[in-house]
Amino acid sequence: MTDPSGETGETQKTPCGVPVRRALFCVGVFYVVMVLLNGVSMQERASRLEYGWRRDAVCGLNRPFEAASRRTRAFVLREHLRDTAGRWLNETR
Repeated sequence: MTDPSGETGETQKTPCGVPVRRALFCVGVFYVVMVLLNGVSMQERASRLEYGWRRDAVCGLNRPFEAASRRTRAFVLREHLRDTAGRWLNETR
C-alpha cells in the first residue's frame, strides 16, 4: 500500500537501548566496585583451596585484588554488612 502523504512507508528508526560505550563503562565500574568490596574475601577463600597448582594460581591472581581492597579499605564495608544485615537475613526461626 502507498502512504497518502507520498512516502514509501519507511519510518526513521530511533535508537533504543544503551550505547555500547556506556554499557561497557557501567560493566567496568561494576567489576571495579566488586573487586574493591570482595578482594580480601576472594583471597581468603582462595587460601582455603586444596594445596596444589590451582590454589597457587588462584592466590596469585587474587593478590592484586586483595591489595587494592585493603588499600581502599572498602572490604570493611562488606564485613560490616555481612555482620549486620547478613546475620539478620540468615537467622533461622
